[in-house]
Amino acid sequence: PDYTSVILTLSSPIAAGTIYTLTVNGAKDCAGNPITSGNTTQFAIAQPAAANDIVINEVMFDAKDNGMEWIEIYNRSDKVIDLKEIYFCSQDNSGNLIDINQVAPGGYLILPQKYFVLSKDASVIKTQYSTPNAEAFIDMNSIPSLNNDSDFVVLVNTSQMLIDKLHYYSSWHLPLLADTKGISLERINYDNPAQDENNWHSAAESVRGATPAYKNSQYTIGEDGTEITIAPEVFSPDNDGYNDVLSIGYTFDTPGMVGNLNIYDSRGRLTKTLVRNELLAASGTFFWDGITDEKEKALIGIYIIYFEAFDTKGKVKKYKKTCVVAGKL
Repeated sequence: PDYTSVILTLSSPIAAGTIYTLTVNGAKDCAGNPITSGNTTQFAIAQPAAANDIVINEVMFDAKDNGMEWIEIYNRSDKVIDLKEIYFCSQDNSGNLIDINQVAPGGYLILPQKYFVLSKDASVIKTQYSTPNAEAFIDMNSIPSLNNDSDFVVLVNTSQMLIDKLHYYSSWHLPLLADTKGISLERINYDNPAQDENNWHSAAESVRGATPAYKNSQYTIGEDGTEITIAPEVFSPDNDGYNDVLSIGYTFDTPGMVGNLNIYDSRGRLTKTLVRNELLAASGTFFWDGITDEKEKALIGIYIIYFEAFDTKGKVKKYKKTCVVAGKL
């Protein structure tokens, strides 16, 4: 009756686990103009979200002047999830959820491997940042205020079961940046833990400081392989969006290993302690952004990556790899 929706009657039931594509042809607006774009969409029967099916992938907590705070979420599962079942909220220091906001009261499907930006006004974000995915924005009536120094970003379902949580700090930004206003924190890899400080990095300057609703400028998966791998062997931590971060991947056939990971310069001086007595998974990835323990950019040159892992039975594995910190001369 309000001319904003239609009811479709299908010849067979919609099957769970199948993504359908709907195309509308021949439709015209009131002036008689036919649809020329945006006439195709996808849908499916939604499934409940489990922990880490949807993750917090990017956070803009210190917006530009006249800008807008926002977060980006990513569906890393193979499910189609209805965002009306997801709530964007914060947390107090006692662990209690506060400022709880339903993402999409009217329902909105997020398909596998898709991004969405949650804010109060997407139009403001689109005027300040470029995006190839202009439809992947949801305007919410209210979102939690994101403090510039530190705050919680929490996603829960209707039963308040935790889907993902991040306690971010402004100190996670690249220390070399003179000003972080208008620059987002990007998750380097959405398969790695949200609360790992080394899994976050300032968005590259080449994307104007943020990547709303599309692949993060600092995203990397590292390399698969046995034991220890590094990629790229030559990296340049200058925040230009190209090889800014070194990934150090590991795969062990022995569970329950405890690891230490240190980086030394060519003269054997300790430059960065990445991991200290950390219980390791069977496989994983650590990241180095080229910043030393003194919060300074590492000098151009060759560095030694020393990875030591041991188990409770006294079995010890030691690895040495080299990388090169490059830069503009």
